Amino acid sequence: MQLLRRCFFVIIGMCYFYSPLHATERTTGPFKCSQARDYWLGFPHGYDEKKTYWLVVAVHGAGGNGDSMKGYSFPGPRDDYIVVAPSFPDGKQEGYYQLLQGNSDVQLIKLFQELKGKYRLHDQLFLYGFSGGSQYSHRFTMTHPAIVVGCSAHSGGSWGPEINKKAMGIPLFFSCGLDDTSPSVPGALPRIEEAEKYFTQIQASGMLAKQRYWQGIEHSPGPQGGKVTIGLLTAECYELATTGLFPKQRQAWDEERKKFEGLIAQGSIEEAKKFLRTLQKYKFPMPGPKIPTWISLNPQQQVEQRKIFIEMGIGGKSKLGRDFWINDSNENEYGWNESPGSRAAQSQGQRSIYIRNELKVMQEMLPKK
Repeated sequence: MQLLRRCFFVIIGMCYFYSPLHATERTTGPFKCSQARDYWLGFPHGYDEKKTYWLVVAVHGAGGNGDSMKGYSFPGPRDDYIVVAPSFPDGKQEGYYQLLQGNSDVQLIKLFQELKGKYRLHDQLFLYGFSGGSQYSHRFTMTHPAIVVGCSAHSGGSWGPEINKKAMGIPLFFSCGLDDTSPSVPGALPRIEEAEKYFTQIQASGMLAKQRYWQGIEHSPGPQGGKVTIGLLTAECYELATTGLFPKQRQAWDEERKKFEGLIAQGSIEEAKKFLRTLQKYKFPMPGPKIPTWISLNPQQQVEQRKIFIEMGIGGKSKLGRDFWINDSNENEYGWNESPGSRAAQSQGQRSIYIRNELKVMQEMLPKK
């Protein structure tokens, strides 16, 4: 019963933040970047050139191009991002973008700088990719963590390089279908086994990560219905990446902000100023541990609760004939793998920036003398 209560809370938190679907309203392109490669742009509903937006990079799969990703969006009530869908080199002549060959990482870095000269953008970007796009997205994140705010990567044919500790506080959402058993190239391991190797390293390193296996899914972007999908969890990753806050923390902060706005509305300006000073030292409620974890159950309990954990994406049986399970021993109540290092990096990183900006906005709400 305790597990069911915990799961119910997580689902409610996800629906609170991520239930509406906002598709990219307007797409334009193709344009040429400085390396003479195409890219497309997608703008959100109500785009305002005076506002600052996040850049979401939608990376195509092998054999594709940016045109196939130009309308990418994920579920959520967030209209604060512009999508860029670049075309990367995909062959022997220029190299394979999946491995960051052909200067494909430099291409994105330069394109980011070009777009910052045209639009108001934050200093970090968010990456999404499936299959070949997954390979590029997570490798770019590990190679250039300073300009990455978050990454959602799925069903890559290979994973690597080594874990970069400088990416410790970056939210990472990775997944793979349990029946994704074909190798990406001759001689490689099945994709699910490639994922298992890397996911184990990510968990052991204490990275801020959510990793999931999808039962019954082959080489496709996870389950398309229900309350746990790649789209919903990508939106969750984006929310965490761009605010540094888990749902309970975000709700708590929103309540404090409403109190402040209420004081302004009442004309209690001196009280509002005093309250704003207390918010500068606000202590966020920390997420509790996930109870129970799959790893903590005894064999009989695992049999009894197997279906629940399969639906959560923790694991299940592959058509390879064996089970695969995420080590969820360090997951918090929202299903994110944490460690003291990743918690410290998160609180000192995007969360502090988000709250500093919030406090600035609240300060501007006070009447001018």
